[in-house]
Amino acid sequence: QHDIMSAMCLPCWAGTSAAVRGTVKCQTCPPRSASENAASVCTSCPMGKSPDASKSACENCSAGHFGKEAGRCDECPPGTFSKDSGQLQCEPCQHGRWSGQVASGCTACEDDLTTLESRATSSSECGCPAGTYKEKG
Repeated sequence: QHDIMSAMCLPCWAGTSAAVRGTVKCQTCPPRSASENAASVCTSCPMGKSPDASKSACENCSAGHFGKEAGRCDECPPGTFSKDSGQLQCEPCQHGRWSGQVASGCTACEDDLTTLESRATSSSECGCPAGTYKEKG
């Protein structure tokens, strides 16, 4: 029979916690939360942050991503961007600019070309402004 009083107390690993004294097993932190080594509680990550790979800390959502929901980072959809980390939303690309998915900025249309709308998702949406045309060749 195992005698818990004679066992050595070990720290819980990052991403786990033991809130109750005398616990024989550390509990995994719930999704969207993190804990340091030897933690008694897991901390929920706020909006704009998610747990790092080891679940030891909450880190900012990276550029090209946004954190509208607490503890979760999502990719910016095409036609939008986030240039800084920790953003809560993605910004739309303006007229004359476009982006693919997970963009940290928008790319300008070449030459004198522009887009009909904001939020363009590829260079194929770039064209001549109204009242103009581009000669081929």
